[in-house]
Amino acid sequence: MSSALLGLESPLLLHLASIIGVLLALVLVSRILRSPREPAATIAWLALIVFLPIIGVPLYLAFGERKLDAALRRKAVIALPEHAGKHPHPVHSLLVSLGMPASTTGNRVDFHADGRVAWQALFSLLETARRRIDIAIFILADDEVGKALLACLKQRAEQGVSVRLLLDGVGSFPLPKSRLRPLSDAGVEIAWFIPVIHRPLRGKTNLRNHRKIVIVDDTKAWTGGRNIAREYLGPDCPSDCWTDLSFTQQGPSVASYRAIFEADWCFANDRPAPDAIVLDDTADATEGRVQVVPSGPDIADDPIYAALLTASYEARQRLIAVTPYYIPDHGIQEALRLAALRGIEI
Repeated sequence: MSSALLGLESPLLLHLASIIGVLLALVLVSRILRSPREPAATIAWLALIVFLPIIGVPLYLAFGERKLDAALRRKAVIALPEHAGKHPHPVHSLLVSLGMPASTTGNRVDFHADGRVAWQALFSLLETARRRIDIAIFILADDEVGKALLACLKQRAEQGVSVRLLLDGVGSFPLPKSRLRPLSDAGVEIAWFIPVIHRPLRGKTNLRNHRKIVIVDDTKAWTGGRNIAREYLGPDCPSDCWTDLSFTQQGPSVASYRAIFEADWCFANDRPAPDAIVLDDTADATEGRVQVVPSGPDIADDPIYAALLTASYEARQRLIAVTPYYIPDHGIQEALRLAALRGIEI
């Protein structure tokens, strides 16, 4: 009798699963058509879901979304007050209209010539900390560079400095958790941004936090494109050490990095969004002007992309771009091509 029931239930379950799959595929197709993305990507996802739904549906659910829709509503809005010193440049105006922090004056930026200089600047900055160290990093490697940073943070925590360390759940996944226990014992607060194994509503696994930010005493920042690994920096950076851009920054613009870190920290710890940070409005207007522009799956629209397009069309003399990954889409490629045809030095 049980075998007969199983024989009846199997086609029924298969039929029910097929109906659910079709309905889910229709919902995803509608979502794909309404999502802003490249036409080629849209066609590829549609074809995969329509012709191979058993593969396409789970792949899209895991990797198809670029933005943290539900999570975005829980994250802090990085909304800093307008600085008194506005700037008429069209890129600045565009970014402010997209909700980015306005530029500030009174800043100092020191670029790092190579990985060795970046290493020296990082540890010199950490040694100056008197009250607080906040770090958000994508890759914290389990090598001599990563171990040196962890040892430094443990020492500073034992000396009474408040230390918070935010690691990406995928980028720093290879780091053994045992490496972090001495830091926790010393009082370092450690959080993971969307761990590999997480609650479904906490965001998709492929949406990562690629930010590399070190903030000391809320007044100085070390940031750029370098992760904490021997490939990026070190006391004796090898000849094959990767070429990347990083810099140390101080001044009112550091408040923007603080707001970004606090938003990510609160999200990773399921805490309410923090209050907006007030910008220092007393800086010398003749000093360096800086505008900090966050980007990523938690930022509405694509402000960096919009700024690149606008800068390409507004350029009058030259365009200087630094990137480890030059994979422009048609829009950026065409904007650069037209700029070159206008005689702009690129």
